[in-house]
Amino acid sequence: PDGWNNLAYCNNGVTLFVDWLGALIVTDAIGIDILNPTWGKYVNAVIDAVIVSNTAGGNMILQAKNNSEHTITVSESNCKEVLPGNRWPHCEPGTINTSSSTVHIGLYEYQQGNKIWNPIDGLIHELLHGADIMSNGCATLDDQQINKLLAEIRKNPQINEKLNNILKTYPPKGRYNKDTGVLTVYE
Repeated sequence: PDGWNNLAYCNNGVTLFVDWLGALIVTDAIGIDILNPTWGKYVNAVIDAVIVSNTAGGNMILQAKNNSEHTITVSESNCKEVLPGNRWPHCEPGTINTSSSTVHIGLYEYQQGNKIWNPIDGLIHELLHGADIMSNGCATLDDQQINKLLAEIRKNPQINEKLNNILKTYPPKGRYNKDTGVLTVYE
């Protein structure tokens, strides 16, 4: 830390987090940019539900979570960034270490055409992209392949119930329409 409030460093979690890159909060191999504790609890709840699914996608995320060399950082988006392209959920490889990545997503529904993604499915989709980058050093799976892995996870009734309960606890804040660029905030 190099500033006026050293206790604010890593969200006052100076004894809980390792900041090995100088600006990244790492709790497991899947780190969470926790500007608010609710976001971290939400992401961890989704990850914990998915990794016990005994599916190919669940195993990919489990391996990513247990990876000691690379990270996926999950950064909360408020869908109000200036650049419209940044509002859509996405995963980008790291610039220093290409086997690490950052997922940008928020608690929003995401619409493209007639398809509406709930926040959890969007998060799992992007975590799968991150796990793919982590294990292969680059993205090897396209959106269609990632969606098949997501569908397999969602086929398990117990996992589906857990994920739906998480969605009740952390409801969407609004809907972002990629085609129109319009964000509708729910009251």
